Amino acid sequence: MVSLPFGGGSGEFSSETDVLSTRERDSASAGLFKMEFLKSNALRATEKGGSLRAADLPSLELASATSPPRSESALTGQQMQALRRELVESEGVRNSVYFDSRGIRTVGIGFNLERADAPTRLKEVGADFQKIFNGSQKLNGQQIEQLFKFTLKEAIDGAVRLFPDLPKYSYNVKKVLVDMVFNMGVDQVGEFKTFGKAIREGRYWDAGHSLRDTLYYQQVGRRAVRNEFLLKGAGR
Repeated sequence: MVSLPFGGGSGEFSSETDVLSTRERDSASAGLFKMEFLKSNALRATEKGGSLRAADLPSLELASATSPPRSESALTGQQMQALRRELVESEGVRNSVYFDSRGIRTVGIGFNLERADAPTRLKEVGADFQKIFNGSQKLNGQQIEQLFKFTLKEAIDGAVRLFPDLPKYSYNVKKVLVDMVFNMGVDQVGEFKTFGKAIREGRYWDAGHSLRDTLYYQQVGRRAVRNEFLLKGAGR
């Protein structure tokens, strides 16, 4: 059984289909995220084999903040909503450990369990790292959301560090850059010298094409192909 951070009731979903019609919002004054259902029809959640469908998570948008951190100022609220949805679709949602396309132990929405600070991050959300790592324990929905919130902010901050002009880029270029940092990490994306130079010079078509010569392109498959053509489209 998996618990997701929805308002109303216990927020738990069994293998039977449950229908949700409630809405939960965080305080905008806290400068955090607010949650709301965007579909008029009932959302349904299922758990099967330790995984959830992306559609089972609520869409979140940024609430306003007096002094937004860099990650929030790099994208508009609408862009952040779209990016969250697309990352969830790309990564999938798993409440138990699995191996990603590179053979790395992963959990939640693309959270790398082999990163150096993984034990600390899991402890912060109230999970036992060793049990999550060896597959004897599962994350609940709130824990998945907390880890995703952290890793998404980290990815946006990393993308801005590599590309300081990122807030000025079109949404598709922002999306590709954040997606790549989220997927590979800021250090690895920083090693894509030809790619990075082309992005900084506004040669997006060339940047997209350069991805074909990377191991990333082979490992990630359709996700990398999508990013290639998003950049090539931005360069026309």
